[in-house]
Amino acid sequence: MVIKIKVDSLYLIAIQPFSTQVERENLTLFCVQNNLRKIGFIDLAPTQDIFNLVKLLDLQGIELKLFIDHHENDQKLDEINNARAIYDFIENENFRFYPRSVAPSATCLAKANEAKKLGLDAVFFHYDIDGLSGALKMSFLGQKYSWFDSVANIAEKGPATNISLTSDAKKYLHLMQAGMNVGPPYQYDSQKRNIALQELYFNIALWLAHDQDDTVIADFIDELNEVNEQATELSYQIILNTLKKDDGIIFVDCYEIMNQGKRPNFQYLKRELFKMAQDFMLVAIRVLGHKGDQISIFKPRDFDLDIPKLLPADEAGDWHIDARIHIRTNNFSAFKYNYLQAVTALTH
Repeated sequence: MVIKIKVDSLYLIAIQPFSTQVERENLTLFCVQNNLRKIGFIDLAPTQDIFNLVKLLDLQGIELKLFIDHHENDQKLDEINNARAIYDFIENENFRFYPRSVAPSATCLAKANEAKKLGLDAVFFHYDIDGLSGALKMSFLGQKYSWFDSVANIAEKGPATNISLTSDAKKYLHLMQAGMNVGPPYQYDSQKRNIALQELYFNIALWLAHDQDDTVIADFIDELNEVNEQATELSYQIILNTLKKDDGIIFVDCYEIMNQGKRPNFQYLKRELFKMAQDFMLVAIRVLGHKGDQISIFKPRDFDLDIPKLLPADEAGDWHIDARIHIRTNNFSAFKYNYLQAVTALTH
């Protein structure tokens, strides 16, 4: 995934933390050809692929001036070591690598219009709402809108955070969440997904630059709302057709739908499932994800099981955040067995 938009003279470039060698080489070539000499990173986990990109850029004389991430799992020692290595390229306060307990979003670690102050030519960011919001905040738009942090915190932690939003921030969040439903799942067709997100980010930046004037993207807003309604109806049908409530687990199956190139409205889906969970049941969703056919687990706020204990031995340490993990399994019965085993171990 590589998506490029321009805000004034600043390039905002969305990439995945798990980029390919071809993507890294093409990115480096793009920077060289466009004389992008100073860059920043935000919301990109220090995977080996990201570290390799940093080294490749450095070989071409492209200077890493800023690195921002809110890390999640101290057990991922390779990422911690990569972060230390990336620090060697910066060695000042512009390396900001904090746990989520300190920084619920990466956006809140960025500073308004910071790119101009640091003389950045480009900002690389993770393609989600948090990453884009942080990149936008670092552009001149960060001085026009003060609510990027609040939106990103809600996007990362969910609506239960009780963060109040202004009316314009609510509209931005709605359009971004609706926009995430545009295009097929990335794992199904990455090229079409890139095209859809490219259009989304371009139009959102245009809309913000024009003081949230809906007329500049009126047709696109209509398209977003229509797609969002269709994705919500699809999610409703998924709940009706696949819901299981069994032994402390709320489960739905999205895999077959996603494997047909359709993308549910996960915001709606998780909200409805959390209502059923009532803080004492896990939410499990079978999806087409970055591990292929997988079950993704979400923990309600008051749920007290350490959910990484659910992981099979060969995936130990390979979890996302303490409220969400992804397991390489498509067998609900096997997952339920692991869950019950973990609960038994916790209570004895």
